[in-house]
Amino acid sequence: MLDSHSEMACLLEPFLSWLLNGEFEYKWSRFSIDRDNFKFNRPHQFLSHLCENENLGAVGFKETYRTSWHPAFPTKRFFEENYNTGAVEHTVAIIRDPRDTWASVIRRNERYEGDSKTMAELMHAWNELCSWVTSEGIPYIRYEDLTRNPHSIDALLNEVGLEMEDRVIHPRGTPGEGDKRAMQGGQIDSDSIGRYKDTLRPAVARFIEAQCQDFGCSFGYK
Repeated sequence: MLDSHSEMACLLEPFLSWLLNGEFEYKWSRFSIDRDNFKFNRPHQFLSHLCENENLGAVGFKETYRTSWHPAFPTKRFFEENYNTGAVEHTVAIIRDPRDTWASVIRRNERYEGDSKTMAELMHAWNELCSWVTSEGIPYIRYEDLTRNPHSIDALLNEVGLEMEDRVIHPRGTPGEGDKRAMQGGQIDSDSIGRYKDTLRPAVARFIEAQCQDFGCSFGYK
């Protein structure tokens, strides 16, 4: 949604992308940038150059919150250090029902079906994210509220100094590579809420509820 804004560029998991590939995934033809000057060891120079682009009002990161328990790569330290030093001016968390989060994982990657270790890692990371948001007063938006009422993103836009645009509510495709559905555009899928009921076995859903009970209640997940 945010990347559809005319004054916004959102990078999908830039920390992990730069670590693995030496560059960010994006359709850089949108800007007059010589990417070869910013590869490998110069991510900060690249981001500074991007932030100085007069056509942009904001540059955003979409990063999955990972910890040592969710070891695709831990970004917890990345978030906290950038937030504490002011390198990241605004941090907003998106909280999603942990049951739907896990259901989404196994729908996209069937090999994780029955993988209790990975599920436990993800639940631990979910609880740590909620703990960080709660203890530090990090602004957050619930995924469910955002999909049911897309106009709730207006508060986030106001926080970063951008005005609402129709293209944000009705995305027509985004330049951020790595998320094929976002690149295609289309309507926001509110049917994804509660889909875990058709995906997870009842015992698995109950296990997740038990593991995330405290923060699940705090954030309105019964």
